Parts: sequence; structure tokens; C-alpha cells
Amino acid sequence: MNIIEVTREILNGFQGIGQFGNPESIHIDHTDSTPDSYGLSSIGDTLISEDITGNQLRQHNFVMYSVTHSFNDYSRLMNSSFLLDLGYYLEKVKGIEFDVHARELGTVVCDDNLYPDENLCTNGEVESKKAILTRITSANGMMFEVLDDDMNEGVRYQLQIYVQYEVESEDF
Repeated sequence: MNIIEVTREILNGFQGIGQFGNPESIHIDHTDSTPDSYGLSSIGDTLISEDITGNQLRQHNFVMYSVTHSFNDYSRLMNSSFLLDLGYYLEKVKGIEFDVHARELGTVVCDDNLYPDENLCTNGEVESKKAILTRITSANGMMFEVLDDDMNEGVRYQLQIYVQYEVESEDF
């Protein structure tokens, strides 16, 4: 699994996800316009730091969108409370291991004539490194859009999610 799949699985593990969306259908990069739909959009991966041995601390940024009902202040309070609880849940998640492919780190060099010492590709295969999730934080949970100009038809909420993970160089 890559960082997107890991994050999607973590979101599915939140007990309250059923009240806000269908855990069987976390879409990637979109939501449907019907209530109980949500999606996860990957918006970038950044190198935070790298030590002398090549170990990296990276951060992957996401936006989770969800479409839900918003009939009155009580339902909007419940939706905002859900985002708050989800943020608390995400902060507790740590230590999940997954694979990162060299292509995802921007280090794939398969031309042995250009970089004979790199040896990143074996038989056309892209090697992978082990990574470990170290921290998840969230921010800017809010109502993002009113659908069809009618609060009763549904609204789209967003939550920005930041996933930090370490990649050790010695796995190459």
C-alpha cells in the first residue's frame, strides 16, 4: 500500500465514519453530490528533512471532502463535532508501516549509462523502501460548499489532513 491507500484505510477505521459517509466508498479525488458521500484528495508530498545517511522525514497533504445533510444548526453542530472527533482520532494514529516506491520519492533512475552507481532498478522493477507513519494532524475542518444553492439538499465539508512519515535509506 502507498500513503494514499494507508490514509484511506485509517479513515475507514474511525468508528464515527458511518454517520458522516459510507465507509465502503471513500472516493479518490471526488465526492458524489448525494449525502453520505466522501472523498480523499491527495494534494502533495513534501520532503521535510533528510539526514546525512539519507533517512527522510516526509509529509503528505490531503483534503477529505464529505457531503452530508445540513437542515439546521443542530445538524451543522453534529457535522462539525464529527470533524473535531476525527481530528482527535487521527492524532492518535502512529506506527503503521507501508512501502514507498522510489518513483514516489522522485529518485528513480533506470539508465545505468547516466548513473552507473545508483542501481535503483533491477530488471525493470522499481525498488521500494519501508516507511513508518509518525504523525497525523488535521486543520481547517469546515463547511466548504452548499450544493444546489439549498442547505436542505446537502453541503460539502472539508478537512485538511497532514500525514508525516519516515523513510529509512538502508532499505534500498
